[in-house]
Amino acid sequence: MTSRQGLNQPCTAELVDGSVISLRQLKPADADDIVQLYESMTDEERYFRFFAMHPAGLDGWARSIAEPRDGQYSLGAFTAGRLLGVANYMVFPKPGTAEVAVVVAHAEHLRGVGTALLRRLGQIAKANGLHRLVAAVLWEPLDASRARGCRVAMHAKA
Repeated sequence: MTSRQGLNQPCTAELVDGSVISLRQLKPADADDIVQLYESMTDEERYFRFFAMHPAGLDGWARSIAEPRDGQYSLGAFTAGRLLGVANYMVFPKPGTAEVAVVVAHAEHLRGVGTALLRRLGQIAKANGLHRLVAAVLWEPLDASRARGCRVAMHAKA
């Protein structure tokens, strides 16, 4: 799909095990599934994603990303109607830049769900005029990202 409108349509992606998942924009009706996904995360997964094991307002935040709005795009990965993961971006004030975040259900790790979500989200971001996606991460997962061939640039905040 090359048209901007086509990028908003559901599509499929093949995972490393050969299974096929559906990728589509999240909508308000998905809010409960997003909340369940976040609640099912281990303390460590929550810490790496939210920088806290028990983040306050998680329910409200999860529901907010399901609501389409300017400057934000949220994508879900599904199989048989079950939410496997979420990737979203929020546009920064700096032109062409957005912050990206990804969460994948624990049982779905290492299957390519996160990669499929990021690949598709990157296509959508590019079609929406974004050329740089950034992520705030803790130090610990960076070695794993480098091992998987991700380009990692460090920018310390003063």
